[in-house]
Amino acid sequence: MARRKELADVAHALSGIVISRNFDIAGAWGVGVLCDRMTSTGTAAVAIDAVSGRMSPHSWDIAALADEAHRELQRQLRKRGMPTDWVVESSIEITFEPRESPIAAPGPPKRRWWNRGQFGGEFVGREQPTGPTWFCDVTTRITNDHGRTYTATHRGWCWPVKRPAFAPAQLPVRFRSNGVDDVPTNEIAAVLDHLTISPLSILVDVESRRNERVRSMSTDWTEENIASCISVIDGVSPSDAIEAIIPGEPQRFASREEAEAWAYDYEAEPDATRIWVAAGEIEGHTFVWEDNGFGGSDPGTAERLSAGGRFVSVYWNVNALMSFTFAEHGRIEANFDALFAPEEHDWKSLEDVGASRISDDDWEEAPEVSALLVQSQVLGLSSPASPAWLDADGVEFWGSSY
Repeated sequence: MARRKELADVAHALSGIVISRNFDIAGAWGVGVLCDRMTSTGTAAVAIDAVSGRMSPHSWDIAALADEAHRELQRQLRKRGMPTDWVVESSIEITFEPRESPIAAPGPPKRRWWNRGQFGGEFVGREQPTGPTWFCDVTTRITNDHGRTYTATHRGWCWPVKRPAFAPAQLPVRFRSNGVDDVPTNEIAAVLDHLTISPLSILVDVESRRNERVRSMSTDWTEENIASCISVIDGVSPSDAIEAIIPGEPQRFASREEAEAWAYDYEAEPDATRIWVAAGEIEGHTFVWEDNGFGGSDPGTAERLSAGGRFVSVYWNVNALMSFTFAEHGRIEANFDALFAPEEHDWKSLEDVGASRISDDDWEEAPEVSALLVQSQVLGLSSPASPAWLDADGVEFWGSSY
């Protein structure tokens, strides 16, 4: 049964989605586009009304971002079985402040390793911006029908991204009645002049062209899980895996619902981050599922837990930090940023144990799905990881804080 206090979770989810790379316009990073617009015009902040799908200050050519925020709010409410009339107001404020770049060298982007020890450290296997970067704060406020307001702020960092030019193969404009009422007709005409297709086609959202294997997988759950780490291991029991991966003294719960309720009680430990974890067996392997955790992404842990066979973990979070780690018999065989296609030596190691190559476009378009597919191939699983694993017999649930 849904409860109004779960609107705090909705606020956290909205802030996390908006700051992530899944929040885009015509395939361009939404926060990056806003950063480019705001820093070039001197705008202090952008506010999105997620109830109506409007943006202030209004900019018709990127109004699709407000539309996406509106749809994400509706999606989060449906996911939790909440009626829409529980939400009276829902605002999302986005602000930027200059950030000193870790490395400001001229020339083409380079790839470096990321150090999770401190936010703002070096990059991990990602293309590095050569110009100025900014901190970005996304604050979501939701007021319910009883007058209580829930607030959640997520911070990340970004760099300016130019909004894509209009082209027949990329239809960025979603004309909603509440999004273009005040758009001058001459500006709409100017957009249509760039298109060689019927204006009615603008109403169609064009799906990305993905590899058939990737396209056939449902991505709904990966889009809704804004931060997860899924590790699958040979030759280790679930309890031993929990002990090795989860820091401190994890607390065991009787059900997933109890573990989630404990993890989402944000007021209990305001200075700590709580996570819930599941551990069980799938097709003869042990899996550890960390919601908002990253213990399984540590290469040292992978080396230790792979002593008796193979270890493969897939990790992603709201700031587009991702990793794929494969270890066998105590040795790291592949370790790369899942947002990009693996390097050649990584691919060779993966192909040697049964993985088939996925196109570079698919890694960029659907990194989580691509990584989970390769994970299943390396381990010989019948299908990639999915929330159905959490409903299997014998799965245990834990909670931990850091």
